[in-house]
Amino acid sequence: MEIEYISALTALGAVVLSPLVAYFSVYHQVRASVLSTNRQKWIDDLRNAVSEYCGLMNSLNQARSLGHQTYDDIYPKLQKSFELESKVLLLLNPNEDKHKKISDLTTKGRVSVFGTDDLYHPEVWNEIWYEIIRTSSAIFKEEWQRVKDLK
Repeated sequence: MEIEYISALTALGAVVLSPLVAYFSVYHQVRASVLSTNRQKWIDDLRNAVSEYCGLMNSLNQARSLGHQTYDDIYPKLQKSFELESKVLLLLNPNEDKHKKISDLTTKGRVSVFGTDDLYHPEVWNEIWYEIIRTSSAIFKEEWQRVKDLK
């Protein structure tokens, strides 16, 4: 009689616990997959925004240093630079140090390229550009590791 109860309880436990274990396993797999996909998209979006911003600012810095363009020629690029800077800032996390550094660097970059003539030094943007690339690369490496850890 005891064996029958033990067998019945074992079967009941298997019937109840198996679906619960399967549910939680699938739930965690789906959640990890969604998080890693979203994080990868965020990395791609930030990488594209930073590279586009840096490319545009490089061309504006070069144009200004050579004195080839008028304000009317530069104005659309100026507007685009503000749009890209805003996009970069919106993609950053203001609570993380490297993200704060990128934010500060984009502000310094804008001032270095669009500042008044007495403050303008083309080589300053080049130093800022290098720091943006270096710091962004470190962020991408850390985030890619997080993506790998989620999978």
